[in-house]
Parts: sequence; structure tokens; C-alpha cells
Amino acid sequence: MTAAQKISDALSGLPLALAQAAAYIKENQCGLAGYLPLYKKYAKELLNPNLTEHQQVISDHDLPVFATFKLSFSRLPEPAQELLAFCALLHAESIPEEILSAAYAVDDFALNQRLKPVLQYGLMVRNAQDKTLALHRLVQQVLLLDMDDTQKQHHAEQAILAVTEILPANKFENWQHYERLLQSGLACAHWITNCQLETEQAAWLLNEIALYLENVKTDYTKAESLFERALTIHEKVLGEDHPNLATSLNNLACLYNAQGKYEQAPNPCINAVWRLMKKPWIKTNLALPTV
Repeated sequence: MTAAQKISDALSGLPLALAQAAAYIKENQCGLAGYLPLYKKYAKELLNPNLTEHQQVISDHDLPVFATFKLSFSRLPEPAQELLAFCALLHAESIPEEILSAAYAVDDFALNQRLKPVLQYGLMVRNAQDKTLALHRLVQQVLLLDMDDTQKQHHAEQAILAVTEILPANKFENWQHYERLLQSGLACAHWITNCQLETEQAAWLLNEIALYLENVKTDYTKAESLFERALTIHEKVLGEDHPNLATSLNNLACLYNAQGKYEQAPNPCINAVWRLMKKPWIKTNLALPTV
């Protein structure tokens, strides 16, 4: 029962997907426990089996899961297809509508026009009360499996620009707004690493999310990894003498200070901040930790 529940969770309880998984397990005699590791590694192959073989083992379904979703996608207007692919890179369970409005520079009426066919096909669900959208997890998986690296990078860059546009800098008193955008921001952070994106906007977003995680959520572990990634991008994109690099260095040093990890505050980090502070063009109030 435990193995069956895990398979059902992975396939979001979709009847067609479950029937397809059951047929594979029966045909290959791999057992319930043996299916999930295979699915994690070979999701596209298992969701998109040979059509002839599929019809032999599941005679009451014309198409496998992958092909069924792709057929639905193909019937959408191009703007709706673009929107659906973009949403696949965000936190599927709760996508704030303002991210889509920013990404496509549209008002509510124009956004409704883009969303209408997606909602009609049941590919997304809208929560009108909190103005969020939910994308079915299996739909998200099929969309991502069908994208090449170039497409993923395009949508990731688009998402980063949209989130940075609506995320106010260091205004944590409006924590509800940050909390609303947090999961989408973390999804962007994932794609910044996954697609190896190295832009000023990417570094800014990583820094901003890390500051919120440190100061409001006290999630130091996650904040540290984001600060370090932002610092690496700043060093590569901006060079050693840019004031934004000083900010990244300072943020990382202060994080160690907040945890009392004085021995882990790297001396090169502290020295670099001091060196940059001596630049005549820097006017900032960097809060160096006492070590």
C-alpha cells in the first residue's frame, strides 16, 4: 500500500497515468516498489511508450499520457501554449497572477484572454479569491520533459525578469507580498542554477530572496546557498571592483555573523569588503560583522 500510494502521488492520481503504470508493472513484473525508481529516472519514456505496445496493454485508451497531454497542448492558441510553458517553470501549486501580468505586460482583461483556453481544457485551475493559478503536476512534468534546454532558458530568463519587476527591494515590512512570491522566486533560483544563468537580474533576485529567508524566515542554510550563488555571478559578470560585489560580500559575511559562525566568515570576503569600501565612488553603509 505504501508503494502504491507513492506511485499515485508521483502521478498525481491521474487515472490514465495509473492505468499506464499498472500495465507496465504487470507486463514487466517489476513490482510496485520497483516502478517508482524507474519513473524518477525514465519519466518521459514511461509516460510516452510505443503507441502500438500501449494499445495492446491498455486497449480502452487510444493514446498514452504524454501523447494525450501533447494533443491538448496542440489545440491551444499559440499565446496560451506560451503561457502554459512559462508557468511550468514556476511553483506549480500556486502561481501569483501578477507574475503573468508582468511577464506579458498585460492587464487583467488581456490575461483572461490568454488563460481562457487553458482553463477550459482543465490544464490549470484558478483561485479567484487569492488570484493564483495551479498547474497540474503531471501537466508540468510533461511540459518540462518536452522542452529543450534553449526553451527552458528562455522561460527562466522571462520568469526572473517578471519576478524582479514586482519584488520591492528590502521592504520586508510588506512580508505578505514577499511570502506570496517566495516559492516562485525559489523556482527561479532553481533554474538560475540549472540553466547556469549569469546576469545582474539573476544575482539581484538571489540576493533579495536570501535576505528575506535570513531576516524573516531565519532559514540560514538556504539563504547561504543563494548568497554564495549571487556572489559567484557578481564576481563573473561585474568584476572585482563593482559596488554590487561589495553588497554580496557583505550579505554573506553578515549571515555568518548572525549565526555566530565567526570562524567561518572567510577572511578574503571581509578583506574584499574593506578594499571595496575604500573606493571613492562607493557611498554605502555596509554593516561589517565584528570578528
